[in-house]
Amino acid sequence: MNLALANDEYYFPGLWSVVLSVLASTADATDLRIYIIDTGISDESWQRLSGAVAKHPRPPELIRIRFPRERLDGLEIPGSRSPLVYARLFIPELLDCKNVLYLDSDLLVFKDVTELADLDLTDYACAAVINEDAGTLDFDLSEQEYNEFNLDPKSAYYNAGLLYMNLDYWREHDLTEKCIYCLQTNKFRLADQSVLNAVMNGKIKPLDRQWNRLVNHLDADEIVKPSCIVHYTSVSYTHL
Repeated sequence: MNLALANDEYYFPGLWSVVLSVLASTADATDLRIYIIDTGISDESWQRLSGAVAKHPRPPELIRIRFPRERLDGLEIPGSRSPLVYARLFIPELLDCKNVLYLDSDLLVFKDVTELADLDLTDYACAAVINEDAGTLDFDLSEQEYNEFNLDPKSAYYNAGLLYMNLDYWREHDLTEKCIYCLQTNKFRLADQSVLNAVMNGKIKPLDRQWNRLVNHLDADEIVKPSCIVHYTSVSYTHL
């Protein structure tokens, strides 16, 4: 199974936590290939991560891919957010595989991700969890935007922190370029998450919410004994 994360040195602590929590929740990680899309990780940090991963009793393959930062030219980064918000859009260009599980770097994983390996994504761009803060498109897109794209404002709205991506579908339908064009011609409130929901409306397969629980929605029992993927974001959307 293929996993992908995008990171630079500033967000390296998050990368470290996600990767090691994935391994702690995976008894046999030998079938995992973890791709790190590197937008500025130091060699020292990379060696630390590689050494930690190698200590797993059945370790995965860890692969470093340098991200061509020039691909971000012309894309406006909203507010103080990192250019990493757009890196996931380029995964179909960077990886030569059929499916990949993309993970944000503000997650803690208490669930075996290999359970998703056999998920059927036929005719879907990706699978994701309906956003817990507000699960309809009008939470994010303005009336002008959903009218422009001819979208139902009450259709499902997904959180982009975890995406099980059908890369063949993305390539066949040129979704990366469609997303880039929409970003260049619109000013979406939540950038990558907005454009993914706009461009792929009706083509996202819903996952059980345990695959992406927003931390502000956890109850006491879930905090004490988590068995899900916890996403450390909030209604302010400070995630990558």
